Amino acid sequence: MEFNIRHRAGVTIFSPSGEIIGDASREFREVVAEQLASTSEAPKFLFDFATAPMMDSTGLGVLIGTCSTIMPKGGQVALINPSSKINTLIAASKLTAMFEQYSNEDEAIAALTTG
Repeated sequence: MEFNIRHRAGVTIFSPSGEIIGDASREFREVVAEQLASTSEAPKFLFDFATAPMMDSTGLGVLIGTCSTIMPKGGQVALINPSSKINTLIAASKLTAMFEQYSNEDEAIAALTTG
């Protein structure tokens, strides 16, 4: 599992590559936790799942935990390019309202930086 992390306009963009299942989910949690520890008061995180075709419930828990941590601080979490399997997991968990989804990175960055 590889994690590309970059920053654009004050937004931290996570681009995991590979399936976020098993050990990779725990690694995902560690990578996100490291970024949370080094971000501003109201972090803005964008998860780009273009190269992550699948995620298990532990990976979903990482997203939920991220929201729970940063939203009370005025932070935001958004998703782009979730696969049908990831969307199904989110929908089955009745969490579609928790995660803003955008069609592309530019749209997401615009929304996260103006809101």
